[in-house]
Amino acid sequence: MEGAATYCLHPPCGLDPLEPLHRSMTDAHATGPSHRDIVRLSLPLIASNLTVPLIGLVDTAVAGHLPQASVLAAVAAASAVSSVVLIGLNFLRMSTSGLTAQAHGAQDPGQTWLVFFRSAILALALAGILVLARYAIASVGISLIAPPGEVAALAKEYLHIRLLGAPLTLLSMVSMGFFIGVGRPKIALIMTIASNLVNVGLDLLLVPGLGWGVSGLAWATIGGELAAVLSALPFLVQRWRADTVILDTQALWNAPAWRKLLSGNADLWIRTLCLTGSFAVFARQAAQLGETALAANAVLLQLQALMSYGLDGFANAAEVLVGQALGARDGPRTKRAIRLAMQWSLGLALLFSALFALGGHPIVALMTDLPEIRLATASLMPWMVLSPLISVWAFTYDGIFIGGTWTRSMRNSVAAAAVTFCVAVWALQGPFGQHGLWAAFLMFFAVRGIWLAVALRGKVDAAVG
Repeated sequence: MEGAATYCLHPPCGLDPLEPLHRSMTDAHATGPSHRDIVRLSLPLIASNLTVPLIGLVDTAVAGHLPQASVLAAVAAASAVSSVVLIGLNFLRMSTSGLTAQAHGAQDPGQTWLVFFRSAILALALAGILVLARYAIASVGISLIAPPGEVAALAKEYLHIRLLGAPLTLLSMVSMGFFIGVGRPKIALIMTIASNLVNVGLDLLLVPGLGWGVSGLAWATIGGELAAVLSALPFLVQRWRADTVILDTQALWNAPAWRKLLSGNADLWIRTLCLTGSFAVFARQAAQLGETALAANAVLLQLQALMSYGLDGFANAAEVLVGQALGARDGPRTKRAIRLAMQWSLGLALLFSALFALGGHPIVALMTDLPEIRLATASLMPWMVLSPLISVWAFTYDGIFIGGTWTRSMRNSVAAAAVTFCVAVWALQGPFGQHGLWAAFLMFFAVRGIWLAVALRGKVDAAVG
């Protein structure tokens, strides 16, 4: 069977220092991915995802212990702008992952590396634009937030430095996408850990140690991004040598390949704009309900983020397994990968629902001791219990569609969900307040899941032809 011959989630022997852990893949399940495979892929990615909030917490803690409150406010304002700009370009990671997985599944090392280099070139081009436009981005972004004068000046200082690191940030995204696509999630975890450790160390050295203030926080973040890229470099070199590939420079600039890359990235960029726009509308509508409502929603959104980091691990595993199976043109293996991803994601969603049902109130109590906020979150906790069971489908289908590089459907699903969300907010928030807002929020995820479930019909068979 073709799938048995091409099923390869592991690097060549001698490439991976953790290779003995990978040898558990046996011929007994070589015809398709196993439960062990999806756990092996997802656990490092879940761990990597869960470290994401660490840097923001450390930056906040370091800035919060400075005598000037303006530094903390400036970091918050600047981080909001940089997140929109840089996280909005995370489509580079997703497109690289899907295309790499398909090329790797087809056992085509040359094409796998062409995907990497094309994505890296695109990343550097976009980063160059950000570096050149950093003063304009800082000016416009901070003016939209409109903090007080001293805070605005410090926030702009942070952004002027932070955006200098855009090439490192975007190359890190591409490298992570590459390693996820070839089934090496532990390297993505290594990159994240290296970035976090260096960032935290430089935060402590440059800010309280050398007194660099807000500029020290920005340089620490750049240092972390540099650490991520440098930690990936030896693994990239090892894999390049193991694959014994000679780069085809003519194929590198192949017009159809570039059109596919740019088209997919454009779809994902529009998707990201719809996502961030919807979350911005949620925050704005929550703010209109008063200070207590805004604070309560901020607490609950932290629980939503925790859940999404966990579920994204299985979605990332789906990217790998589905992409590689499609690259091998193995329909049964692709469908099994989809079923496994769904089973594990749903299982984790049930655990999150149980956690929020049984422990939601104690978790909130750890996050705030203000009685009015605790009371407000308690009334909304049933929505939080329901959220994992509704959100899980959107997250998991996203991973499946990234693996299939079916980006147009992803774009359309989020656009439809954003429109539904805005209409539902208009119709429900007035009569039902916060409960109406959360009902609309969960509709946003439900529409995405339903849209992609319908769109998936027939795609696998058409792709493997």
